Amino acid sequence: MKLRKAFRVGLVGVAHNHVWHILDMLQESGLGVLVAASVEEKPALETRRKKLREKYGLEKIYNDYREMLNRENLDVIFNYTDHIQRAEVTELAASKGLHIMVEKPMAYNLKDAERMLKATEENGVKLMVNWPTMWSPVYRKAYKLIWSGSIGRVFHIRARSGHSGPKKETLADFYDFQWMGLKEAGGAYMDFCCYGVAFAMSLMGMPKCVFGTAGNFVKSFIPGYDNGILVLMYEKGTAIVEGTWSQVGRVPGDPQVFGTEGSIIIGREELIIFTENKPEGEVVKPDPLPEGERNAVEYFLTRIREDKPINGMCNPKFSRDVQEVLEAGLISSESGKAVKIPIIG
Repeated sequence: MKLRKAFRVGLVGVAHNHVWHILDMLQESGLGVLVAASVEEKPALETRRKKLREKYGLEKIYNDYREMLNRENLDVIFNYTDHIQRAEVTELAASKGLHIMVEKPMAYNLKDAERMLKATEENGVKLMVNWPTMWSPVYRKAYKLIWSGSIGRVFHIRARSGHSGPKKETLADFYDFQWMGLKEAGGAYMDFCCYGVAFAMSLMGMPKCVFGTAGNFVKSFIPGYDNGILVLMYEKGTAIVEGTWSQVGRVPGDPQVFGTEGSIIIGREELIIFTENKPEGEVVKPDPLPEGERNAVEYFLTRIREDKPINGMCNPKFSRDVQEVLEAGLISSESGKAVKIPIIG
């Protein structure tokens, strides 16, 4: 690909609300320009089509992503379709030599994640899975401390993510919950447990087995899960991951990491490290993120320009492994039994 001064970006879908942060980052980066989008013409998406026109000044909005990919001269695709369409969009974009970024989690299921990985590898294009925690200075500082051995060997992690979820009276106006609320899309389990699984695996690797449970306990008006829990089991450790769409209030769910020589709590603006010498804890402020890694768009487009690999949690092979653990948790939830990793059959 001949690199342009600014990458020509096409947007496929606006199914995930994180897309607006991504488009704002694109405008601020100066590294690329949004030239076209494809958004299905359906009542639930009309306000989002209008927002693309009015806020982002976009004139070219297609109804079919295939038409957009065939007609537009693009370099990069932001694939923000729902999980169910994500693999087929990625395959077509990759076949046209386009680099692709998708939102967490990587796919609808493990099979689709592997389809996406295969398509991008075979066509020599980059695929990035955006995990928003990658752009948190506090998380980056925590990783640096943990990987340097400041709390010894990690043997346990607790991570909870969530919010109050959809409301019955506004569900018709919030497209994200309409598709994510389907059982096959994973609901709150897939939406929020993915964060904790990725975090745990980035520190402890692939678990040997998983026990999961997911159910609908509060939001009876959606067909999918409004809560989920996974236990990741290792040879010498565990991780407990929770996700919810039914939590009332902003209850702190700061991730906690326990090591043989200390513990860490990761807050929004700072972290606390506990050691034998400082049992009450010491507040640690994070360092600013380096240029080129300050947000998802800057990182992705810089990696393309410099022809460098996508690293860390955003690496598609890592995200494929996260997908396998999530899927194992759903299998476990259905069977009531722990599921070994890798999944067989």
